[in-house]
Amino acid sequence: LDALTSSERAIGANYLNSNIRGCILCSQDYSIYENGKNTLAFQADILSVAAKSSCIEKGIDYYSTSDVSVINGLETYYSCLDNCRENLNCHSVSWTESDGQCKLRAKRRGDVPTASANVLSINKDCYDSTTVREDALNICLLTGNIQFTFASPISGNTEMNNIWECLDWCYNTDLCEGVTFVKAAKQCNIGVISSKGSRLGAESITVNCLLGASSGCELGDYLSWEGCKQCPADTYSEDEANQCTACPTGKGSFAGSSSVSQCTLTEGVWGQWTETSSCTAT
Repeated sequence: LDALTSSERAIGANYLNSNIRGCILCSQDYSIYENGKNTLAFQADILSVAAKSSCIEKGIDYYSTSDVSVINGLETYYSCLDNCRENLNCHSVSWTESDGQCKLRAKRRGDVPTASANVLSINKDCYDSTTVREDALNICLLTGNIQFTFASPISGNTEMNNIWECLDWCYNTDLCEGVTFVKAAKQCNIGVISSKGSRLGAESITVNCLLGASSGCELGDYLSWEGCKQCPADTYSEDEANQCTACPTGKGSFAGSSSVSQCTLTEGVWGQWTETSSCTAT
């Protein structure tokens, strides 16, 4: 609870759920808990506060023999985490409260998590992918009998209670890209994804989709189950878009366009698109 902001504390009481470690924060709309804890609204709440519990470890140093970078004198672990976000090679941090030293780690939990007083460590991939909007979670959570085939299965057929426990295991395992959970068998599979297929009673989710859902996709991109993808030609998207918008009839755009104002192409000879600002179709 120490990780919660004052505004988060003010939202409501703490709600204990047996399916995750720690507690989750009640929504202001308490009715979502009354008749269905499996609703996406409820699951979104679970994910939001899971970031405050299972992704942050106090008294633990994610020890590594080779740090990505070391930054001194940072007053908060949030500043440490922000520095990690700016480095593509960083997947976790260890911050020392006494002197503000911030160590950026290449692995999600370092080489060897080690007990160490005054150190707080954060698994960035876990933290940044567990605060998502309900509409985005609807895209990421593949519930229609969807399973992944894993090119490099890290582990398979492990019994767990739900997909969120399965996902928590994935977060804390290096190289894990996603999970498939079979409800009836309580079977969890995690690993590096090679393809998507079907299996009765299976549901799946990828870490990249949750990362995109949490931070929001950039201009010109859209959110898919695989993560943020570039919008194709003749479409555009603005910040945090879940889908691309088609250009007006008779207009086109280059892939990755970020607004309707970039739909400046017109159809010319041979059905090719030409840039009207620099040349004219004849």
